[in-house]
Order: sequence, then C-alpha cells, then structure tokens
Amino acid sequence: MTRIIIICASVIVIGAFILAAMRYHLVLVSGRSDLYVGGVAALFLAVGLWAGRTYMAEREQAEVQESFPDASFAPVSGIPSVHELTQREVEVLVLMAAGKTNKEIADELFVSANTVKTHASNIFSKLGVSRRVQAIQRGIDSGIIARMDE
Repeated sequence: MTRIIIICASVIVIGAFILAAMRYHLVLVSGRSDLYVGGVAALFLAVGLWAGRTYMAEREQAEVQESFPDASFAPVSGIPSVHELTQREVEVLVLMAAGKTNKEIADELFVSANTVKTHASNIFSKLGVSRRVQAIQRGIDSGIIARMDE
C-alpha cells in the first residue's frame, strides 16, 4: 500500500509540473483554458483509476488469503454440468483459491493475464457471483473444487 501511495504521489507531482507548463502555454499564450481543464481532469482520472485498481487487487488478494488461509484446493472429478465450467476455468478457479494473482495464474498456465481475466469473468458469470471469494465458496459448495486439507 505504501508503494502505491509513493508512486501515486510521484505521478501527481510530475503531473503538476507538466500541468503548470501547459497552463502557462495554453492559458497565457493561446488563451485555451478548456484544454488545460481537460488535461487536469484526464490526468487525475488516470491516476485515480490506476491507484484504485491496484489497491483493490491487493485488497481482494488479502481477502482470499484471509477467507481460506493455508488451504489447498483441487478440482473434483465429474464436475457438475449445472455451471458448465470448462476444464481451464476450473484450473483458474483452483489457482484463485490458492491465493494467486492474475499474473501468477497466467504464468503458471502459460497464458496472458488478459486471458486469465476473461476466464475469471466467465467463472463469475457462470457461478452468478461478482468476487473471487464468492466464486471460491460457490465452487466448494457446488462440488466443483474441494479442499485438500479436509
């Protein structure tokens, strides 16, 4: 979290210097204050979205670890067809349950992070959930995955 705050603050400071230069040129030289306001809004929107996504990913990761500490999961043979998860989606769900990030899952399955995001989205849709912890719990409850330590 500290790293995110430092990076975010650095981007804002650098952006402030850039915006000061833009302001001088656009407002004083060419009289186009609307471009300046748009630039400020775009910069802060981009920084806010980046910081929010990064923070939420870390928070969700911590939530999974807190909900399922030191648990190992495996797919259950004979997956119920109720949810119609593909074999790859089950693999992604098992790795999510292991507390891995999208990047770690992608590296382990030799796919891109965007492919993992697509699989996660499909899993959430098929299981009728909106969060990783809910998907893992629904997978356990539905018999799609099982804890190995039980």
